[in-house]
Amino acid sequence: MKIDSHTHIPPKMLDLALHSGIANGLGGIIITDYSGVAPFEALQTNRHDRTPVLHHQHWDIKKTNDPRVLRVDHARDGVQGTIYVGKGQEVESEKGHILALGIEKAIPAGMSWDKTLDAIYEQKGIAVFAHLFGKHSGGCGQKVFEEAWKRYSGRALGLEENAQYWNSNTNFQANQLATRLGAPLLFNSDIHGAYSISMFGRPYVQANLFGKKLYSFFPGVFGSSLFDGMKEVMINRPSSIGRGGEYNATMETVSWWVDSIRKNGWKKISGTLKHALKGFKK
Repeated sequence: MKIDSHTHIPPKMLDLALHSGIANGLGGIIITDYSGVAPFEALQTNRHDRTPVLHHQHWDIKKTNDPRVLRVDHARDGVQGTIYVGKGQEVESEKGHILALGIEKAIPAGMSWDKTLDAIYEQKGIAVFAHLFGKHSGGCGQKVFEEAWKRYSGRALGLEENAQYWNSNTNFQANQLATRLGAPLLFNSDIHGAYSISMFGRPYVQANLFGKKLYSFFPGVFGSSLFDGMKEVMINRPSSIGRGGEYNATMETVSWWVDSIRKNGWKKISGTLKHALKGFKK
């Protein structure tokens, strides 16, 4: 099953994102918003700001035997298919960002990295260290992961290769560490919905690139067994996780940063500076 397990898709972009994912052969995506699990819950109820997230005439949202997974069927514009959507969050721990996959409720930000992992595992979730070597953008760093790998042996714990780092040593280092430890390495797009290329004055919608940017191939994982299957592969067969898709182009990542600063102002700038200062200390 082709799975993108690190995505930031606002409810208004889910129609386009899921359509793209099906068209490009993705079997599943996991929504990992910073603020919690609201986008998944909006899809679950098919309601956001008093309007439908997906139009009933084109989409059928179904519950599965796992409340953390939705089955979404689509038939429109010649594209027919099914995609499974999982519940997750990108948690901003004290040391950096950790993906909490397959959780039931939101996990508070600001806790220590080990308390964050404890909270994930208490909910029978999966923990993946996001952009681990991105020292200036929320990566926890090698020492933290190595300590976690020792302390949480036998748990579903991994790190990722991230499409946003198109020309960086970050992904190379993650590959090296995963190989040395025998740790699961996931491949993720880290797509952020839509933003504008401010310098050219035109919109750029990344939600229509699901299945083209980085994704993982999990052998033997199907449908609503999304999280149970991922756990089994990560714990018992980590080297079988495959890689597909491509990195962001330079302009795509630069544009995301520019637009994020434009939208969030000082909050984004101060957050970036905070991560940068932490990075110099690591």
